[in-house]
Amino acid sequence: MRIEGRAVPPKRTEFHVREPENLIIVENRGDSVFIRASEDNFSTRRKLFFIRHLAAEGYIPSRFERIAFAEVEDSPDLVWRVVDATGRKRRTRSRVSDRLMFRLFALSLLLWLVLTALAYRRVPFQGP
Repeated sequence: MRIEGRAVPPKRTEFHVREPENLIIVENRGDSVFIRASEDNFSTRRKLFFIRHLAAEGYIPSRFERIAFAEVEDSPDLVWRVVDATGRKRRTRSRVSDRLMFRLFALSLLLWLVLTALAYRRVPFQGP
């Protein structure tokens, strides 16, 4: 939909960012933009580039293409919040994978010890 030659930004958009892992929800409410992130792993510089990219692609109003570095954290029209919405699920999965990796490591260490003991047992000692 276009008004006066410009695209109207969508009211709500979700982004799944892989590097660094994050779920970002962008909401346009009137003249303000609310960005909610599931993790606090974006630096101010990365936020600036992401906001400028959103504006260039039409997800948020184009005036944010020219946002200054200092305005990223203190702009009244742009609010960036960290909300722990999906973090709990991912942490649970992370604990499960950590447990699995620990078990695999312990099992491989035990297997290595057994194989090393068997190898030394079969080779006779050849002194100096």
